[in-house]
Amino acid sequence: GDVYKRQPEGPSKLTVAYSVMRFQQMPDKMPFQSYIWDLNSPNVPEKELHAPSPVTSIAYNLKVFDIIGGGCYNGVVAIWDLRNREKQHGIQPVIVAPVEKGHHDPVTDFVWVSSKTGSEFATCSTDGRICWWDMRKPNEECLDSLVLTENIMGGTDGKTDRVVGGTCIEYMLDAGPMKYLVGTEQGSVLSVNKRQKKDKSVEISQRYGIETGRHFGPVTALYRNPLNYKYFLSVGDWTAKIWHEELKSPIIRTRYHPSHIMDGCWSPSRQGVFFIARRDGWLDVWDYYYRQNEIAFSHKVSDSALTSVKIFAQPGVVQNNGRLVAVGDQDGTVTLLELCDSLYRAPENEKDVISEMFDREYRKEKMLEQQKKASEAQKKQVKENAPNLAQETKKQELLKKTEENFWSQVGNMQQNGEEEQGENNEDQNSDHEGDGDGELNGHQENGSQKQHHQNLDGDEDNTEKQDQGFNESQGQDKDEKKPDEKNDGDENQNQKDKKEGQDDKEEN
Repeated sequence: GDVYKRQPEGPSKLTVAYSVMRFQQMPDKMPFQSYIWDLNSPNVPEKELHAPSPVTSIAYNLKVFDIIGGGCYNGVVAIWDLRNREKQHGIQPVIVAPVEKGHHDPVTDFVWVSSKTGSEFATCSTDGRICWWDMRKPNEECLDSLVLTENIMGGTDGKTDRVVGGTCIEYMLDAGPMKYLVGTEQGSVLSVNKRQKKDKSVEISQRYGIETGRHFGPVTALYRNPLNYKYFLSVGDWTAKIWHEELKSPIIRTRYHPSHIMDGCWSPSRQGVFFIARRDGWLDVWDYYYRQNEIAFSHKVSDSALTSVKIFAQPGVVQNNGRLVAVGDQDGTVTLLELCDSLYRAPENEKDVISEMFDREYRKEKMLEQQKKASEAQKKQVKENAPNLAQETKKQELLKKTEENFWSQVGNMQQNGEEEQGENNEDQNSDHEGDGDGELNGHQENGSQKQHHQNLDGDEDNTEKQDQGFNESQGQDKDEKKPDEKNDGDENQNQKDKKEGQDDKEEN
């Protein structure tokens, strides 16, 4: 693999760093040199840069073009000064940070930071830290550092922080001297703010792609749009995505490419054009001014996997700016391509068309995000009101059950009333039948049986007749019993007299 940067003063020289980023797959005799190439002499490198470890990222200083800085595979940072005239083969670093004060993993990106002295730079690594350094203090620890974290579900408060490794840094002075974008191994993007105050605090102000839109692998490239700083491009897995710094989800994403994407970058002269380097050796060009759903142009660069792509851009230069593209592959070869006019010369109305397109997608995504927040707030409110809702539901169920029991009892009472009324009607019918029989058969009965019928309709005449008949029969019974009682008395008197006569005899 290789990482390279152009020389700021003009597209005449190219600095390339070589390394193998695969863990424990670096050859034993792999050279640690990096090279500076002259475009007019592509067969032999112009200078060699020696390092204590293979260089993984390299960049020219923003103010002094003779100073080059880079990060190494063993986690240290090194500074080279091209003005060094020592009589030895290659250029040795003038500054090498101590190993114990550097990163614990390979340095994945190195960027110079705008400052008054031009001596400050930032690095990131897969050890989960981003560090700020000053090359005037080579033996001291970094000026500031920040642990890169993501919020994941879990913990006592529902969320917890997880340390994530950094893969790339995007820094643009025009977007803000203290604003940084950091890509992570987990596919998300972090926005970092470094404050220039007494406390010099560093904080993560925004996390992109945590809930939705993250890449399914490490973010391999991260660049702001050079003509509209609020939008930035992220490259990872099989897609490239365009983000707005105020939204947590991407506004535009490409379709999945047939091979893994290793790097990407914006065109410095055209707002809607960006380049994608693929693992299968193809270079894809997306032109959103031409069409948005398909690749505008593809070119086979190498049979090996492409590892990096950069475009030469001179600040303040309009003529032929962004015409040359350098592409590095896995075999260590750098290919320089010259673009056609339509790929680096912007149409007249491209800026307005692309700006309107990005703004439209931004408004749409923002509206969806607001709807999602409203839905989450509603769910939260429902969850908070769940105990009251459960109590109210229980109360409603109790009322419903009570009402059902009430109407059930009412129904039973009505049914019992109907049954009693039916029985009374039957009794009335039987009473009428019994009264008729008594009148017809009253003279045939001897009064031995006592029948008493109650007339529910209040027939008093029949009742009096019954009572009279009952009294007459009772009087007859008493008259019949009187002769019997007289006879019994006479017999008892005779027996008594006989007993007294016997007693007198015995005494004599």
